[in-house]
Amino acid sequence: MEVIGLDTTTSVPLDFVRGKNPNNRLSIAIPNPFSDRTILEFNVGAAEQVTLEVFDERGQFVEMLIREELEQGAYQATWDGASYASGTYYLRLVIGEWNERRRVVILK
Repeated sequence: MEVIGLDTTTSVPLDFVRGKNPNNRLSIAIPNPFSDRTILEFNVGAAEQVTLEVFDERGQFVEMLIREELEQGAYQATWDGASYASGTYYLRLVIGEWNERRRVVILK
């Protein structure tokens, strides 16, 4: 295990304290904006429980795209937004304690 930095008061890797694995990543959605579906690419740094959720611009839950244990590696997920209204939506990827958000826009 590579140690990125240490919290000298607890000797715990700083990335662990922040809940962040430097190999976790949520890339941009392609295409964005989109009219019917978009592809999301993400990396899982270590085997963890992963969720990928969609929220509307008011923060209301829209759809769960992924909720499962995934192994370390690169993944793609497709969001079919054809049945949703034009507007701004937010994708939230959660890998263990780490999370990241991306804004996507549906234009019809």
